[in-house]
Amino acid sequence: MARSQAQDVIRCQYCEEEPALFQCVPCGDELCPRCKKFHLKSKVPSGHNVVPISEKLHPTNVVEMCESHPSKPYDACCEDCQVPVCILSIQEIHNTHRIGKMLDMYEKQKAEAMKELSEMKTQKRAHVIERIQDVEDGESQVKNSHKHRSWEMKRQAKDFTDHINAMLHEYLGESASNAKSQLEELSLYKAALEEYKQNLEHVIEKLEILTESRPPANFILYRKQNPELVKQLKSPDRLVTADPTFKPGQLNKEQNKTQFGHMTKFSLCEW
Repeated sequence: MARSQAQDVIRCQYCEEEPALFQCVPCGDELCPRCKKFHLKSKVPSGHNVVPISEKLHPTNVVEMCESHPSKPYDACCEDCQVPVCILSIQEIHNTHRIGKMLDMYEKQKAEAMKELSEMKTQKRAHVIERIQDVEDGESQVKNSHKHRSWEMKRQAKDFTDHINAMLHEYLGESASNAKSQLEELSLYKAALEEYKQNLEHVIEKLEILTESRPPANFILYRKQNPELVKQLKSPDRLVTADPTFKPGQLNKEQNKTQFGHMTKFSLCEW
């Protein structure tokens, strides 16, 4: 880059006299208007892209160096491979391919990208926002549905519990009444046995006295007067208790589920 010592003005790299008003993007040369004409006549596969220096910072004018040949700038594009290329890349790899101007490919791909960008900003963005809203509505629906189902199942469970508690209360009452009746019968039976035991002890005592201390005549007379004394001591009939039983019913899980209720599962579907 040639500069004037006095005014620090960029000078043409060719004549080094006139101010450089242009720059060749592929070459990087800074040119005056007169040398620009000569520069444009030199042959390169992609041609020259000479722009005013004031425009050289535009994205299309920024010089980028080749990844395969860092010392060479990209100055064209391979239309077959759809990649930027430098002069050496054209000679070594893309020599049989169609070579075009980088600006043409840039403008074409930029137009396609702008169309895609517009579609993403409008249709796709609106669509995904709508789908997110659908998901949020679905989340609310699931939560509300679960809350309502839980309330219904708890109410059903309470009805079952109340019914079971009522049956339990009824059965406990029957069992208590039955036990009370049996205890009363056993009490009467015990009283009869006590009375029989008392009479038995009295006869035993009487007979013991007669057999031990009374004269034989008195004993014989007593036996004559009470021939049926022992036979009259009649024992109450034997009372056999039968314990009440409780046989639990069989709990069928599937049947109980059917009696309790049926619930469908929440499902998701793609559309």
